[in-house]
Amino acid sequence: MYMHQPGQPTSDRKRPITKHRCAVCDRWVPIRLLMCGEHWRLVPADLQLAVYRTWNALSRAAHRMSYARCRREYDQASNAAISFVASLIKGETPEPETPLPKGD
Repeated sequence: MYMHQPGQPTSDRKRPITKHRCAVCDRWVPIRLLMCGEHWRLVPADLQLAVYRTWNALSRAAHRMSYARCRREYDQASNAAISFVASLIKGETPEPETPLPKGD
């Protein structure tokens, strides 16, 4: 006996996560983005590139031994981008960051 009719959706089936909140504000953004467009445009190009490169390296390393290193590098780059925008919003001058990871 089936718990539900074959071919019919079940109420307890989980949907994939497709959105999350912007890292800086409460706007909903696609899961592939770190923050909303308004805040992403405030991030300097070199920092944007570091986030992209480390995100791509992390995505490729999902099932490899290098995952932990790639995760640390992505966290470093994304946290630097978030801190940069947060300091701009507060009216502060952003601090120069340590050298950014290059990704793989």
